[in-house]
Amino acid sequence: MAGSYFPAWLLCAVIGIAGAAFTRVLFIRIGLDDILPLRLLVYSCIAFIIAMVVGLCFFIE
Repeated sequence: MAGSYFPAWLLCAVIGIAGAAFTRVLFIRIGLDDILPLRLLVYSCIAFIIAMVVGLCFFIE
């Protein structure tokens, strides 16, 4: 009942996007962002990986 109005995948997606944003800030500070070839693809994949890890750790029984 609790998951029917706020699905777990939405929470995982938000955490993944926040994690990718934090990773981007970190990459800019260490100078790695300038040499990334396809930034949008890289950060999208980072967000996806973080979302999947969060989903596996907290929502899979």
